[in-house]
Amino acid sequence: MLKENAAVDVPVDTTGLTQINPKDFTLTTVGQKLRWNNNDLGERDFDSVSELNAVGTFFGGSWYTQIDSNNLTNLSSWQLGELQYLRQTDTGILVRPFEDLNSNGKRDRGEKIHTEDAELLLIVNHKSLQSVRRDITNQGVFVRLAPGEYRLDLDPAGYPFNLKPTESSYAVWVTHLLLASV
Repeated sequence: MLKENAAVDVPVDTTGLTQINPKDFTLTTVGQKLRWNNNDLGERDFDSVSELNAVGTFFGGSWYTQIDSNNLTNLSSWQLGELQYLRQTDTGILVRPFEDLNSNGKRDRGEKIHTEDAELLLIVNHKSLQSVRRDITNQGVFVRLAPGEYRLDLDPAGYPFNLKPTESSYAVWVTHLLLASV
């Protein structure tokens, strides 16, 4: 017999919903810094110092690498200057709702992430966002969840008046290795 005010967990059914699986590898940014030297005659010297930087994600963590060269034209002078890997300890779902201005199905430069009414926007396993640990920033909503299968519903009530989500429900697998991004 249930107590009058006892909370009842509703079974989560993700059958037929779009599956979102996290990516194993991403390359987010590549940058290069060149420093040209002038020789005694005031001409540019091609024995320049160069750095090549890259950033991305790999198996649930973030990586950064820097490759240095003291002679841009000599491939044997290129060497690994720095390599870092940082693994995130929190698992969960990163939701980045945005207005797709050009209707291409992905977020492009200039398409603002909408987090103004995030508490109304997301429902996780039939529970409001207020009942789960979350971080709301201008980069999106990070819902902290233990590894497992979750149902994520996007409630049109949380969107601006003229917008609606392309999909209203997702089945999301959160693993201890990777962050699922919606």
